Amino acid sequence: MLNKTFLALVLIFCLDSSLSITHALNCLPTVAEIDKLEAIGEVSILRASQNRRHEWAGQNNRRLCPGDEVIVPKNLPQITITYHSEGPYQKTLKGGETYIVTALDEPCGALCKFKEKVAKLWAKLRNTESSPELVGVSERGSDSTAHIPHIFTPLANGAGSIEPFYLFAHDGAIPLFWKGSKPPYKLTVKDTKGKVVVQKRLCSGEFSFTSLAPEPGLEYSLTIQSTKDETCEKNNSKFCEKKLIFTVPPFPFDSQADQFMQLTTLLADCQKNWRLEIWRQLSAIPDSKDKKAFMAHLRADDVSPYDRDIQLCP
Repeated sequence: MLNKTFLALVLIFCLDSSLSITHALNCLPTVAEIDKLEAIGEVSILRASQNRRHEWAGQNNRRLCPGDEVIVPKNLPQITITYHSEGPYQKTLKGGETYIVTALDEPCGALCKFKEKVAKLWAKLRNTESSPELVGVSERGSDSTAHIPHIFTPLANGAGSIEPFYLFAHDGAIPLFWKGSKPPYKLTVKDTKGKVVVQKRLCSGEFSFTSLAPEPGLEYSLTIQSTKDETCEKNNSKFCEKKLIFTVPPFPFDSQADQFMQLTTLLADCQKNWRLEIWRQLSAIPDSKDKKAFMAHLRADDVSPYDRDIQLCP
């Protein structure tokens, strides 16, 4: 069952268009944001972290760092700045006023902490400095891993075959990759009645599903095994009738918001494994440095909401 606290935080976080990061901020976490208003584009921000560089505020550029100066034009009656603190604390500015954002001196609330951790997780996912060759990994096919006796995928994040993949109920290809054992592989997908809907013999550890009915509530079982070993047990495959469950997203996805931050938030779900859906969505968006880095980290399975320095999941 989806954790209620996570769901509440995600709904608030992802419905907030401040997710759309069109301006890279050099402070983490941000401490406040300008509340939404129709004429927000007339408000000026002088960024403290960028030598007081001028920016126009916007629906997707409302987040504020300590030292940022907010300038309200005279023609606006007022604006409100909300701090990410318990309460929360709000500062109202009238037309013609300026205000310098201060650092938080009160405890950070639950939403603030969640935003901070998700932003930290995304910073790790987009980072390639720790492994210069990392981006190249996402562009290659599955490495030769015949020496690994069992079949697995990093997208399962160490889970066994009883842990399902959750997928959004919408049309589109579902690309999957795996490693281990020896090809050729036999891949089988069955519906809940045991009817075979997909059966393939494959020489590589990659396949894309395109023939499953993606209706909410529908379930399928996926089995992948080496044709040289017709058994399917936990010691030789993590895909022994592994469930694929189609369902609705845990929070509304905003087409105008930052896709990578939304997918990072999805990764932060401690109750359900959405990694295959995240891989699916990443595969469908245009190539970019951030996309390649995100996919490379998923393939390497070296960044997780369980990481000690993030602690999104216990």
